[in-house]
Amino acid sequence: MLQALNANRVPGWQFPAHYLGLAFGRLEGHHAEVVMRAGPHCIDANGAVSLEALGVLADVAMAGAVRSQMGPTARVATVSIRLSLGILPGEGDLHAAAELKLSYPGPAMQMTAASLSVVANGKLCCTGEGTFAVLDSARNSASHPLPKRSTLESIDPLATADLTSEERLVFDRARYADTRSLAEHPFLERFWSAPSGQGKEWAERRVEGGMHVGNRVGDIQGGVLLGIAARTCSSALPQGWRLIDLSAQYISASPHTGVVIRAKSLRVGRSLACIECEATDDQGRTTLRAQASFMKEPNS
Repeated sequence: MLQALNANRVPGWQFPAHYLGLAFGRLEGHHAEVVMRAGPHCIDANGAVSLEALGVLADVAMAGAVRSQMGPTARVATVSIRLSLGILPGEGDLHAAAELKLSYPGPAMQMTAASLSVVANGKLCCTGEGTFAVLDSARNSASHPLPKRSTLESIDPLATADLTSEERLVFDRARYADTRSLAEHPFLERFWSAPSGQGKEWAERRVEGGMHVGNRVGDIQGGVLLGIAARTCSSALPQGWRLIDLSAQYISASPHTGVVIRAKSLRVGRSLACIECEATDDQGRTTLRAQASFMKEPNS
């Protein structure tokens, strides 16, 4: 945590990517490859890479394929993402390969589309696609050389006495999440969001804004939001269901003031279930809509 906070002092990147140790391999032409190592810092209650970590990896990799063409200063906004999931690993490296498939000018912005595949331990565990807008934004952000290796490998942790007030909020949140972590609700799930309600075939989580979930301009990072949406949809079902497909549309930026994600079932059958969710900000504006499909696990 303290290493990630130190790495985040270099402008232009984002804390969630530092924390997960994301590193770019190939970054040329229309392609981007990103590596993330599975470990205790990003494992869910089932011992697999958490949905939140997978969301960040997918979003960063596909946006990286866009930036490989548009340049590191480009502000890339996620418009939509769809992921199909296999069996996620609990250890080893996840290799995400993304390719820019389409790029076309619009009246106000450049639109792009990218594909994704994630391989771990020699097996394909996730595929996906995403649509991204390249913005000419007044909210300027610093360019950052997309790291070729984890920024945590060569940086010292900050001393707690040297933390800024914003960094202290992240560190205190991490300590609180650590004390609240349980086998069924591991650290990352508590660090990036908190349950605020649950019942039969519905669930709700609150995402507080801040550096710990922020992108380069301070809004909630799209991959973090995607993963928490998947987590909320999963919480609307009892144990024994496995996420197989997730699609999300980003209606507007999710602001630093935070959002609430509410999920409810569309249908729960004997073998398949469909859950939808919506994120709203403190003004009641919808920022994201998502739909998730689940398969009943054998012997459940």
